[in-house]
Amino acid sequence: MKRGMGRLRLLEAAMTLVRQKGFAATSLDNLCAAAGLTGRVLSPLWQQG
Repeated sequence: MKRGMGRLRLLEAAMTLVRQKGFAATSLDNLCAAAGLTGRVLSPLWQQG
């Protein structure tokens, strides 16, 4: 996957899920599943800030 594509997929999935379910009902597991990514992708994204 090209650099930044994981971040873009997460952002698009987040916007969709939050619209559908609301912020409080959107979990990181749901977000990763909707983006087609594993939770391992999140750690480097958070560390980059």
